Amino acid sequence: MRDDRRRTIERAYEHWPAAYGLAVVLLGDHGRAEELCQDTFLRLMTTSSDIDASRPLGGLVLTTLRNLCINELRRTRAMSLDAWSEASGTVAPERDPQGAPLGHGPGDPITQLDRGERRAAVRSALERLSPAWREMVYLRDGLDLPYREIAAIADTTEDVVRTTLSRARARLRELLADHAPEGGTT
Repeated sequence: MRDDRRRTIERAYEHWPAAYGLAVVLLGDHGRAEELCQDTFLRLMTTSSDIDASRPLGGLVLTTLRNLCINELRRTRAMSLDAWSEASGTVAPERDPQGAPLGHGPGDPITQLDRGERRAAVRSALERLSPAWREMVYLRDGLDLPYREIAAIADTTEDVVRTTLSRARARLRELLADHAPEGGTT
C-alpha cells in the first residue's frame, strides 16, 4: 500500500467512534454496527480508486457506513426496539463545567435519580423516532456536524436536513413534555 494511501486510511480511523455511533443509532445492534464499521474501513482500504482528498474524510466514512446500514435495514426490514433499547443504554455521563463527571461522590440522591429517569425518558423517546430522524438528530446534535456535511452524508439537501431535524426535535419535545422541568423545555 502506498504511503499516502496508508496515511489516509490511518486518518480515516479517527472517525471510527462517530461511524460506530451512527451504525448503532441506525441498526440498534452493537455487534452488527461493529461489523458494518469494519466493512466500511475494509472497503476504503481495498478500493482500487484513489480517495478524493478534496472531500472531507469523515463525510466519506459516514456516507459509506450509512449506505451499508441502509442496505442492512432493507434486508432485515424490521428493527427490533429491544435491540435498540440495549444499544442506546450507553450514554456518556453528564459533566460539570470543569469537566468532571456528575453523579460521582457526594450528591443529592433525588437529583441523581431524576437525572437517570430523564436519560431513560430520552432513550425511550429516541426509540420512537424513525431511523432517519434518529440519524439526523445523531449527526447534528450528537456529532455537531454542519448541515452541509449532514446533507452530503444523507445524500439530500440542507433544507431537507433542517426540516427533518425540526420535525424530529418537535416530536422529541412532544414525547418528553412530561419530563420537562417546571416552567421550562426539555
